[in-house]
Amino acid sequence: MLIFVLMMVSLSAHAETKPAPTIRLNRDLGEAGDGILGLVVNQTISTNGYEFYRMFYLLWSEKPDSLKYSLNVQEKLSKQRGNQVNVYVGQKVLFSGVLPLKYEQLKELSAKAAEETQSNLVMLLLEPSKDADIDADQV
Repeated sequence: MLIFVLMMVSLSAHAETKPAPTIRLNRDLGEAGDGILGLVVNQTISTNGYEFYRMFYLLWSEKPDSLKYSLNVQEKLSKQRGNQVNVYVGQKVLFSGVLPLKYEQLKELSAKAAEETQSNLVMLLLEPSKDADIDADQV
C-alpha cells in the first residue's frame, strides 16, 4: 500500500502543469480585480436595503455581461433624506437612489437600478481613459 501511495505522489509531481490564464485587470471597473467575476457584494443595513439588494441582484444577474464585473451595493443611513443606496463598480458610482418605504416602489427602484447600472457601465467603458499611458501597461 505504501508503495502505491509513493507511486501516486511521484506521478503527480511529474504531471504537466499549465500556467494560469492571464486576466487583464481593470481595477477601475471592478473587472476581475479581486479574481472573482460576477460578485455582487451586499453592504446594506436595513430590511428594505436587503430587499433592494435581493431584487437588484436577481435583475442584474439576468443581464448578458453581468458575470464580467464585480459590483458593490451600499446603503447609508440619513435621517434627512432617507436611506441612500449606491451601486459601485470599483470606486465609481453607477446608481444612486433613496430607498422608499413601500415594497412596490422598492421593486421599481430595483428595476431602475439594474437598468441604470448597465447603461452607466456601458458609458463608462466607452469614455476614453484619463490614464491611457498607465492602462496600456496593466496586464
